[in-house]
Amino acid sequence: MRRFISLKGRILLSFGSLIILLMLIISLSVLYQWRKLIIEDQIKNSEAIAQSFSFSVLDALIYHENGLQESEGYLQSYISNYAQQNARVKYISVTDAQGNLKAHSQISALSGQSHFPAPIISGFDKPVTAIFKHPDLGWIIETNFPLRTGGKYWGVLQTAFDAEPLRQAIRNIFFLLSGLTTISLCFVLLLLFYFAGKLTSSLSALVKNMDRYDLQNPIEDPLPVIHDETGFLMRRFEELKNRLHTSRQKLISAQKQIYQAEKLASVGRLASGVAHEINNPLNGIKNCVYVLQRHADDPGQRAKYLPLIDEGLTHIETIVHKLLNFSRQERTKFRPVNMNKEIELVCSLLEYRLNEKQIRLKTVLDPELPEIEADAQLIQEVLMNLLINAVDAVGKDGNIRIGTRKFGTEKIELEVSDDGAGISKKIIDKIFDPFFTTKEEGQGTGLGLSVSLGIVEAHNGQINVKSDGPSTSFIIQLPIKRHHESIID
Repeated sequence: MRRFISLKGRILLSFGSLIILLMLIISLSVLYQWRKLIIEDQIKNSEAIAQSFSFSVLDALIYHENGLQESEGYLQSYISNYAQQNARVKYISVTDAQGNLKAHSQISALSGQSHFPAPIISGFDKPVTAIFKHPDLGWIIETNFPLRTGGKYWGVLQTAFDAEPLRQAIRNIFFLLSGLTTISLCFVLLLLFYFAGKLTSSLSALVKNMDRYDLQNPIEDPLPVIHDETGFLMRRFEELKNRLHTSRQKLISAQKQIYQAEKLASVGRLASGVAHEINNPLNGIKNCVYVLQRHADDPGQRAKYLPLIDEGLTHIETIVHKLLNFSRQERTKFRPVNMNKEIELVCSLLEYRLNEKQIRLKTVLDPELPEIEADAQLIQEVLMNLLINAVDAVGKDGNIRIGTRKFGTEKIELEVSDDGAGISKKIIDKIFDPFFTTKEEGQGTGLGLSVSLGIVEAHNGQINVKSDGPSTSFIIQLPIKRHHESIID
């Protein structure tokens, strides 16, 4: 399982690491250059002091060679006094061209009792400066300055100064630069954290708005106005919501038209049977009227035939009322519906077709079946589609069974089964597709089962089909209480 890392965390991790790396590179580069400049400056100062000091040393050496003064005593005194007056001086020595020590700031060095770094005797024309750590004197900066005049090599002037202040200065620069780098890095990371937070908070607001958006019941929940790419994305989401709302309205309208078209198609298929049921009482009424016209003054005839005329008209009115209720297009209304009564109503509309084909209809209805929250018109539509398909499937002298029962504590179950030809396994997965039909042209629209599936799902239910050999069963499960709104609302 991959570990989830938020966008804010990835931004901070990637950009933070990059910024830290860049800051470290910049800081180390600045520290290196700064250290280099300080050391170069100290070397120049050391060499400048050695050069200035060399003039006096050369004068002493020249006077000694010309017999004007004693070189060793003068040099030793001069070097010792200079070393005593400058606390930073570690040692100063003068060595002649043959490598003999002529003078030293430490008297013990003249007798060989102390070990100081040996000077460079020959092979160089320019001052040579080095910084190193002496085991006894600590860090020092040493300059070996060649003593030359007029092309003559007199020897080497060796000066050594305390380098600890140099190291301390470099250390202070390191801590100063480290502190500034840390402060700058914290400031930059805080800015990055702030802007990453603003970005992710804007995206979080967009995600929450997406989660709260309900296509069935859209609620105005405006997003903040932001003038950047995130704001552009939010505006596009608002436009998408508007397009979805418009498309939903069109879908609902088209769905209602499909429902009504299929209902009217079912009415057309019922028309012959309904016409025959109306025609029979009409013929009886005509006969009664004919008799009454011939015996207009006979009270006995009126008493006999007027109730028959009223009964026939009532029968016609009932049939027409059922047909109108079934074909009427009304606004969807969810209210308590008794499934058993709806089954009896639809069966009465199909009574003529059942009798015409000598089809035996058996109803096994649970008398304690609870009412469900549904739209009665749509439930009648589903029942009519399933029963008409069953009638067409069994043909003459077949059997159809309708049963209802309670399924668990929150659902009811309706089953419509027949002993017709059954459904092939090759097409059983396609029977709910719109316009798919196995009937001959003109015998069906191919929308009945598709519309029925849409209605059942809109009621938060489900429909399943089983076909074993010559029998087919459609099983519908519907909740007693609705849990959420559906698209037909």
